[in-house]
Amino acid sequence: MHCSPRMQVRWVFCQLDTFKVCLRPSLVRRELNPPPKDWEETYARILMNVHEEYFKDSCTVLRRLCCADNPLQLEELVEASMLVPSRDPAFNPEDRLSDPHGVLQILHGLVSVSANVETQKEEICLVHFSVKEILVSNRIMAGSTGAFGPTEINAHQSVTESSLVCTGISQLSKNF
Repeated sequence: MHCSPRMQVRWVFCQLDTFKVCLRPSLVRRELNPPPKDWEETYARILMNVHEEYFKDSCTVLRRLCCADNPLQLEELVEASMLVPSRDPAFNPEDRLSDPHGVLQILHGLVSVSANVETQKEEICLVHFSVKEILVSNRIMAGSTGAFGPTEINAHQSVTESSLVCTGISQLSKNF
């Protein structure tokens, strides 16, 4: 892989971060044999390891982060991931993560959280611009991780649908 020393360090960190969820030697060996050859393969492996129970949440979080111009508040984003506009009711408290930081475990290596000094709230963002570049690329959309890759249209559509549900406007449109 040809990139700057800073990016190489980031790539190594991402590789090491992958081992946090490898609780068995066999899983470590699987991750190392062969090692990912580039960023795209590294991120694809992370996405492929997302547990199916968290698939929808992961897609929602990644879509929103990919279309966000600024970091988003962690708790708000986690709450938004619980909304399913096509379900009635769209919000089910049972779907809430017991700890908002759980999203860091689900999407380890792709997202990070930091404290905003002004608002005293935690913000979540993609760890690096390369995550967004790869998520919205045609290559990932065509591969086995394509469901995670948000197009700009479906990312904005997801935000709009959730906003309409939260304001109650979606109920008005169903009555017409």
